[in-house]
Amino acid sequence: MAAAGPELATSPPYRFWPPPARHRLGNLLKDKPTALIVSGHVHQYRLLRLEGTDHVWAPTTWAVLPDEVEPVLGAKRCGIVSFMLAPGTPAQPRLVEPAGIAQLTIIRDIPDPYHRLPGRA
Repeated sequence: MAAAGPELATSPPYRFWPPPARHRLGNLLKDKPTALIVSGHVHQYRLLRLEGTDHVWAPTTWAVLPDEVEPVLGAKRCGIVSFMLAPGTPAQPRLVEPAGIAQLTIIRDIPDPYHRLPGRA
């Protein structure tokens, strides 16, 4: 499984799968064309085309992380991903921001649920 070369080399270790797992999955799929890989629990939307495979990051539905916590690699927007699927054509992902969805940033608009101070609820 390829990642964007320089991005992989300069990213924190939690950004992508650990190398052993990435290589193991790559070896499992090397003889099978993989058109689409989708991952969730990411605080931005992104479509990256690498070596014939579309990698889509599904965004959060509640809040994005500030730029100083997570670099901008895609679209830092809350929403969902919609796919147009049709036989014989590549999947067409699209970021959808449903009516009424708030565009919030952790720390700025809402408390940080990941780094709570001891003794605080």
